[in-house]
Amino acid sequence: MKPLVRTAFLGMLIGLLLIPSLTFAQELKVRQSRPDEIGMKAWCPIMDYNFDVKAGTSVIDYKGKSFYFCCEGCPAEFKKDPDKYLAQTEFKDRRPTPKEIGQEARCTVMNHTFKIKANTPVIDYHGKSFYFCCEGCPAEFKQNPGKYAVQ
Repeated sequence: MKPLVRTAFLGMLIGLLLIPSLTFAQELKVRQSRPDEIGMKAWCPIMDYNFDVKAGTSVIDYKGKSFYFCCEGCPAEFKKDPDKYLAQTEFKDRRPTPKEIGQEARCTVMNHTFKIKANTPVIDYHGKSFYFCCEGCPAEFKQNPGKYAVQ
């Protein structure tokens, strides 16, 4: 290959290899908590821990969501596989498993105890299962999950 063609080819190859890493870096923004976030309830996806945001709390904004971390080591773990933790923030509607049917549960919204039936609404969120006494409660939960999930 001629030197000029080889240099151009090498330049294109390097450029193609750098594009994904630059895109990833742009999607993942590391920052400290803002004054309006201090005192709010948050969930650390690494430790599966609920806590109050303080000044200096580490935050990563990723694909339109803010992730808060309870300690200094958690952001590094998050950066290894952010999509794994992003998936935990999605609502997964389902019905109870055979093992859950007949168990006692507390309605996440109405806060009363009931027996789980085959048609009981369940939402998996933040790696936990939330049970609801009626079809209306999941919609209430989805409007403000932080109000119920951090209890």
